[in-house]
Amino acid sequence: MLSRYRAALIQAGRSIGTIQQRIGDVERWAAFHRDILAATTAELVAYVGNPDWSAEYRKKITASFRSFYRWAHSTGLIETNPAAELPSVTVPRRPALPASPETVVLTAFESGTLHERTMLLLAATMGLRRTEIASLHPADRRERVIRVHGKNSTVRELTLDKLTYELLIQVEAEQGRDSYYFPGRFGGHVHPATVYKWLKPHLGPEWTLHSCRRRAATVGYRATKNVYAVQQFLGHSSVETTQIYVDVGAEDIAAVAAAASLVSARSTRHVAGLRPEERDDIDDKGEFLADLASLTSRARIYGLELTIR
Repeated sequence: MLSRYRAALIQAGRSIGTIQQRIGDVERWAAFHRDILAATTAELVAYVGNPDWSAEYRKKITASFRSFYRWAHSTGLIETNPAAELPSVTVPRRPALPASPETVVLTAFESGTLHERTMLLLAATMGLRRTEIASLHPADRRERVIRVHGKNSTVRELTLDKLTYELLIQVEAEQGRDSYYFPGRFGGHVHPATVYKWLKPHLGPEWTLHSCRRRAATVGYRATKNVYAVQQFLGHSSVETTQIYVDVGAEDIAAVAAAASLVSARSTRHVAGLRPEERDDIDDKGEFLADLASLTSRARIYGLELTIR
């Protein structure tokens, strides 16, 4: 039965990791329950509600039960789906996990080989997972755009930054474009565990390739303030997952209130009965003249003369 279920998951295009999760959850359930096809909703709820399990783990098991029993019902193995009424599991929002510091990334970059440096940039700059790094192929690159094969057979296209692009070109010049960027010893590409093994000594005991991926997410968000762009960049299916990767500082939150403030409208302080805002420290005229001088100089570079009337 599980072999048939596995085949159905493969046919549905589920990733290897998802398939292993689903099969493993059902196998553990089968070891606990003598006849999983006769299980009731109450039994499923009691099993999933194990107080010793984290909310994340219970959420994964719930998803596996829904998938398995939906398949069992659609294939006629059971008349009713006991998982259809399983309650959703709410995972409390947790603070963002720490990202690799800039000094750690730069030190690792300086000490690595060409291939190790390229792997590091793909994680710390382009935000790729180690499985995505391992399977990257020159055929996936078109000029500065790289096609990344992510989880659940999803594909996203990313524009490479200049440094990562140039290192990939170096790798191609060294070994050609017919093999993977990081070929395996016996054909194909390296195992994702090998990517970790190569870079871990350069990152030290505290940091990992995934914390480098979080570095790309955090730096990217702080520069753009666009969490939805970061979500697409990382290949996440939901913004909730992206929020775990992005370290939003107090200054970012304060900037929201500053941007939304009505203080920019001159009349608001008057309506509120407040005195005009003191601006003794700001030379409006001086700022204006400096901006005007800069604009005039830039215009002359292009052979333009500005006339103010």
